[in-house]
Amino acid sequence: MANYEKKGQGWPQMHDPLCIAYLADPTKVECEYAPVAVDIEEGPTYGQTVKLPSKEGEQIRIARSIDIPWFWSLVERALDHLD
Repeated sequence: MANYEKKGQGWPQMHDPLCIAYLADPTKVECEYAPVAVDIEEGPTYGQTVKLPSKEGEQIRIARSIDIPWFWSLVERALDHLD
């Protein structure tokens, strides 16, 4: 993590571990429901997902916050079990 901070990049993206953490204990993750759009046009924003301002249409669950000490404990315990 220090390498990310040293380079001014903040914290690394943790999409997969966040998903697993939610499955392990949904009460530790605060979510909201909202419609989104995904850019599928070739270009610099290809694949970017954007929350739409409207509440109409299909909505997905978006993680907004997590119990950070619990999350990192979960990640560290998983890493401790690697061979």
